[in-house]
Amino acid sequence: MGFKLSGLKLPGFNKKKEVTDSSTTFEEKNVLMQEKMNRIYKFGGIAGIAVGVLSLLALNGALPLKSTVVEAYLINGVTGVAERLTSVKKENLSENEALAKYFITQYVKRREGYNYFSLQHDYDYVLLYSAENVATDY
Repeated sequence: MGFKLSGLKLPGFNKKKEVTDSSTTFEEKNVLMQEKMNRIYKFGGIAGIAVGVLSLLALNGALPLKSTVVEAYLINGVTGVAERLTSVKKENLSENEALAKYFITQYVKRREGYNYFSLQHDYDYVLLYSAENVATDY
């Protein structure tokens, strides 16, 4: 005994050609959409790489402009006055002047300062570098 549904027709499958054409156009639309998305992604990737390369070039160009200037300051512990220490360059200061300034600075530090642990050493230093009349007063 066979089961026949000759009078039953499914909706949407009345015309076989129409169904196959619609499925073909659906696939073509998907393929075209995928190709379009691939072009957009490719353009975005190339633009990102270009921005990265340009930023590296800008950074490479800006790095020589960055310079650090180091300056030393001496702060007096009693008065709190800050004095900028100069670096010695041949154009600005001769060797003899630099040595003279160094010894004068050391003399003033030891004469005006007080350090319990180096008191005798400082006293001897001041006597050694002072003039005779200043040494007798000290």
